[in-house]
Amino acid sequence: MSALFHGDEAGFVRAQGPIPQTHGYSGQRVHAQPPAEGFGEVIMPGETERRLEAARRRTGLPYHAKEVAALQKEAANAGLPALPVSNAPLG
Repeated sequence: MSALFHGDEAGFVRAQGPIPQTHGYSGQRVHAQPPAEGFGEVIMPGETERRLEAARRRTGLPYHAKEVAALQKEAANAGLPALPVSNAPLG
C-alpha cells in the first residue's frame, strides 16, 4: 500500500498514512492531459523509476566489462566461483 510522507525538522521522512483513494483518479486526470511539445506522454512522479525497475528485473542490470572483471577478480580473491554473467539481456 502506498503512503503519504512528510519530512520532520531533522530531515527524517515519516509515513503519514495511506494515500487517499483519489490518487488513482488523479493519475487518470494527469495521464489524460496533452503532453508538452516534444514529449510523448504525461507521467506521474516515480513512473520513470518504476518502469526502469521493471525493465531491469526483466533484463538484468547492465555492467561495463571492466566492472564485471573487477567483480570476478574479487569473487576469486574471496574463494568464490566465477559469477554467472550474460552478454545478452535476460528477457
